[in-house]
Amino acid sequence: SVASADLYTVEHGINDWGQRVPPGTIDDYRNCAANGTFAARYRTLIDKIRSVNPRARIVLCTPRKGYGFNGYLPDHCDKQQPSGYLLKDYADIVYAIAELERLQVADFYRTCGEQDELAALSCDVALHPNAAGCRRLANILAKTLLLACPEAVSEPEGGK
Repeated sequence: SVASADLYTVEHGINDWGQRVPPGTIDDYRNCAANGTFAARYRTLIDKIRSVNPRARIVLCTPRKGYGFNGYLPDHCDKQQPSGYLLKDYADIVYAIAELERLQVADFYRTCGEQDELAALSCDVALHPNAAGCRRLANILAKTLLLACPEAVSEPEGGK
């Protein structure tokens, strides 16, 4: 179930990669495919949000890079799963959905750590963000929320 809100952020993809869910295509999203792909599931979620509040603002977040986690993910953030899927495939679907739907994207995939810095930004080697990783995510998300909701920025009292 989706709670009623005026603003939603949607961030998923790394668990889909870990569970080897096929990323699908933008056509799976566009056509409301019921084929279990990441793109089709994303469409289901966006449709649920819009059924609750058709005027809600939606900000999409690409998955943050990660690796390892006791074999759940490949040993490198840019390596394919045995299924042949890359984490980038899931980020690319998010970019395509955002373009199609004209939504803002908090680009965690490109901006929240590369292989050589993920361990320093994570609390469990290279998957879940630690305080420094959360700060980086928060800064990217805050900038994107300001783009999605420019009216939320108010002038200080007395003008500029």
